[in-house]
Amino acid sequence: QHMQLLRVRRRLAISSSWDSTVRLWDLQDARCIKVLRGHGSAVSCVSADWSSRQALSGSWDNTMKLWDLETGTCIETLYGHRAPIAHLAVAWQRRQALSASEDHTLKLWDLDRALCMKTLTGHSDAVSRLAADWGSGEALSACLDGTLKLWALDSATCTLTLHDHADAVSSVDVCWTSRRALTGSWDSSLKLWDLDAGDCLATLRGHRAPVTCVAVDWQSLSVLSGSGDKTLKLR
Repeated sequence: QHMQLLRVRRRLAISSSWDSTVRLWDLQDARCIKVLRGHGSAVSCVSADWSSRQALSGSWDNTMKLWDLETGTCIETLYGHRAPIAHLAVAWQRRQALSASEDHTLKLWDLDRALCMKTLTGHSDAVSRLAADWGSGEALSACLDGTLKLWALDSATCTLTLHDHADAVSSVDVCWTSRRALTGSWDSSLKLWDLDAGDCLATLRGHRAPVTCVAVDWQSLSVLSGSGDKTLKLR
């Protein structure tokens, strides 16, 4: 479902899976060194903070779990969502997290107290992806209703709604400095957005099935997209 890689002296990675586990990997030896168990359903997303040796995972069991990577034990379980969690972003230094769920909401969390501080409402369907800029206090969320919403986290208000995709938005990559975002959709297209004006600047076509993931090198403006048509496209 999700993984995160760190290139250090000891090369480690963390992954989440439909088998309800989170696994910690030693890439040098190509072996699993810890299995984190506790979720009651598929684990859809995970983020690790290697300096504190902690990780946060989100699951289809509607919860998030904070893990101690040294011991492989669950430190806290965060309850509040009423449907599976699809995605999350973490500000480890702030000890805050933002989660996106199929219950149509996003939630802002205090990790030290394991409490939901704010609930962001406004989407009419499952929230599939999010990107957060903790410095500016903004987040962009993607929804299965085909829209995206820009949020002010302090006030938990939607400041902009983007409409142009003909189907669910499945993936997001944001450059907060240039105020641009690239999205992929089940309508088989990618769209480039101006987050200040709310305009769609360009539509990229070529895939013959839903776009499932996008990645952008904003410096070179290179785009890599993956699709259900079993292809990757580099633009």
